Amino acid sequence: MTVTMMLEPALAEDLSEIHALLSAARERGQFDTTPSMERLAAVLGQQAGDARVARVAGRIAGFVAVGAMGLVAPPSTQAALLDIVTDDEQLQAPLVDWAIATAERLPSFRSLRTLRGRGVAGPAHFSKVREIWRMDCDLTMPRPTPSRGDVDVVDYSTRTITDDAWVQVINESFAEHWGGYLPWTLERWRERLASRGPVGLELMARQHSEPAGVILGHVSERDDGRSSPAGFIEVVGTRPSHRRRGIAEVLVRSALDRFSQQGLHRALLMVDAGSSTRAAEVYTRCGFERTFRYAVWEVPLQRAR
Repeated sequence: MTVTMMLEPALAEDLSEIHALLSAARERGQFDTTPSMERLAAVLGQQAGDARVARVAGRIAGFVAVGAMGLVAPPSTQAALLDIVTDDEQLQAPLVDWAIATAERLPSFRSLRTLRGRGVAGPAHFSKVREIWRMDCDLTMPRPTPSRGDVDVVDYSTRTITDDAWVQVINESFAEHWGGYLPWTLERWRERLASRGPVGLELMARQHSEPAGVILGHVSERDDGRSSPAGFIEVVGTRPSHRRRGIAEVLVRSALDRFSQQGLHRALLMVDAGSSTRAAEVYTRCGFERTFRYAVWEVPLQRAR
C-alpha cells in the first residue's frame, strides 16, 4: 500500500505531536530517554540545519532534523547530526533521502551521523562506526569519600579559578576525542552556567596545584521511564599530561558524593565505549553499570552524489 506523505517545515505548534513521537520511539528502544521539549525546540530553531514533519492523512507521522545540533548526539566539527522518528516504517526511506540531500547542502561537514538504540536498525546506506553507552550508578550504596594528599578538588562556586582556565582544561582534555570534537568557547561556558539551574556541578581536580581535570554535571529530570530525578554527569575530562594517575576517578567519586548529599538516589552518564582513555572502566570502578547501548551510524556525504 502506497503512503501519501507531505513533508513540511517543523513549526513550534508541532512540538507536542513531535514529542509524542519521541516518547513512542523511546518505548521502542530508539532512545534511552525522551528528549526534552526545550532540546526539541532548540533543534527546530538552530540556524545551521533544517527540520521537517511528515504528514499522512493530516496527522504528523514522522519527524526528521538535520544540523549541527542533534537531540541526543554530542556536537561535532566533522558530522552533521540526523534525528528521524516515525511510527510508519514506509516513511523511513524518503525521510533518509531528504536528510542526506539536506546535509549535502550544509558547509564543512564530511558525513551525516545518527544515534539509535543498539537494537534498532540503522538507516539505509549508513554504517555502524561506534557505540555509546549509558551507564547508571545506585547512590544508595555507601561509598568512600575520595582523599589524596596530592590532589585537591575545587568547586566552581569558590570563584578561585577563572572561566578561561575552566574552558582551557576542558578543551585540552578532549582535543583528541573521537568524532570531531567541538571546542568549548567562553560564551558556551557562560551559557551553560546560566542555564544549568541552581543545582549545577562543576569541579576541577588539581594535582600539586596544577589543573589536571574537570567534571561537569547537573540534576536531570530525564524522561526515561523513572520518576525520580538523577544526577547527570555531562563531562569528565583529564588533561593528557595527567592521565593514568586516577584523576578521573577522584572527580567521579567526588561528584557522586555531592549528588548523594543532595538526596539523589542515582546518577547517570554517557560514555564513548571505544574511547582510548578506557573511561568506561573508570566508571565501572566507581559503581556504574551499563544500562543502554547506542549505535553510532554514519554515511559519507559525497556518497549521495
